[in-house]
Amino acid sequence: GHTIDNIVVWLPERCILFGGCIIKSASSENPGNIADADLKEWPRSIHAIMEKFPTAQVVVSDRGAWDGLNLLQHTLDLFTKK
Repeated sequence: GHTIDNIVVWLPERCILFGGCIIKSASSENPGNIADADLKEWPRSIHAIMEKFPTAQVVVSDRGAWDGLNLLQHTLDLFTKK
């Protein structure tokens, strides 16, 4: 994510994934503050989260409205956006 101390929390009984700053909201147009980010690992970490929590129904991102797994893909897309 954009910091080295991001924590992801999974609540399996509710299928809720709290991603914090590693997951960008749907309204985000760029990765945001990247001063302390590992830009190579960020997308790899998103892929790992997608593989580990494929049944997430609610995804809580850095800021903005909660949504679904589409927020993970949106975050990845921000790294390939030209």
